[in-house]
Amino acid sequence: MSIFQHGRQQAAPLFLFLLTTASAFSDDIVPYTKFNSFAYSEAVSISDFIDDWQGDYQDGSIALVNSKLEVGIEYSGLQLSFFKKYNYELKFSKDTAEFYYQTQNKKPLDIGRTYQLNIEPHQIYSEGARLGYQHHFSDKRLSVQFGVSYLQGKKLTTGKLYGTANANSDKDYDFLFNVDDYFYSEDRLFERPMEQVPEGHGYSFDATLNWRITPKLFTQIELTDLMGRIYWKNAPYTTAVATSDTKQYDDEGYLTYKPVLSGVESNRNFTQRLPLYAHLQLGYQLPLIDLIVKTDHTAIKNFTSFGINLPTSKITQWQFFYNVTAKALSMGYSSKYFSANLISDSINPDKAHTLGLSLALTLPL
Repeated sequence: MSIFQHGRQQAAPLFLFLLTTASAFSDDIVPYTKFNSFAYSEAVSISDFIDDWQGDYQDGSIALVNSKLEVGIEYSGLQLSFFKKYNYELKFSKDTAEFYYQTQNKKPLDIGRTYQLNIEPHQIYSEGARLGYQHHFSDKRLSVQFGVSYLQGKKLTTGKLYGTANANSDKDYDFLFNVDDYFYSEDRLFERPMEQVPEGHGYSFDATLNWRITPKLFTQIELTDLMGRIYWKNAPYTTAVATSDTKQYDDEGYLTYKPVLSGVESNRNFTQRLPLYAHLQLGYQLPLIDLIVKTDHTAIKNFTSFGINLPTSKITQWQFFYNVTAKALSMGYSSKYFSANLISDSINPDKAHTLGLSLALTLPL
């Protein structure tokens, strides 16, 4: 069941084009670029997750990857940008994780055990353009930003799998599971041949509020993919029951995954909802540092962090945070034109279950 795998995407070099365009018009136009990537995996490390779970295992039931590269220009509060983004969220039962790990690594199954299988994947890879506007109110205590994005969907996976697997021996098992409304651009579960890759079109909205409530108390609220939708035309889908009625074994006597399907494999139009992302932050300014608590909301898990901002000049500062949900440390630096942030729960990237990188750069002309 290679539905646990996810794709890797590469971004196009749009920054030089926007930089050249901005130079031709006005010194008031500011080119910028942003990159954000965050990955989290409970059952295995991120490296092992990519390598199809070839590593150490621990109890877990979710995995997610959110990445975005954006390049754009800003003029008098107006923003125009182009982006590529990849969202991958996977929920699964602990039985499913343990069963998948054991079968992938040829570990002994628990003889006589009935594994309860449940998997819900949600994957979107898209490209698009965003038009936004940012306004700073006259008292400089409040700023708001709104944006609308056009999305061109390139890849998708969504659906639900549920059923059971019964271990007959440490190498053999019977399975029976249902797959409901399983839509995909690549069928990693049943390896259905694709005549053509589906393409979708859609939209999303975003909003950001920065508010200094008092001279010392401040907050930020950021909402991404508000009411987001992608409309896929003739997307491949499967609704079926899969069984192990016909079995094959490898040279070592392990059952080879070859499901027998009964159901529907077809194509139809499909509307995919984008999961809402929210960032909430509350801070309090002390004489030398700012104390901050923040929460990042995803569709399958919320991440809460506590930390400090340490100003080193009027335009530079360092940030140090501890993510209590992921048990990870993050460190960041920001200046007037550049910022960077790194988060991890391990010094060794190959052992990390949490890993993230954020970069931002503006180039006033």
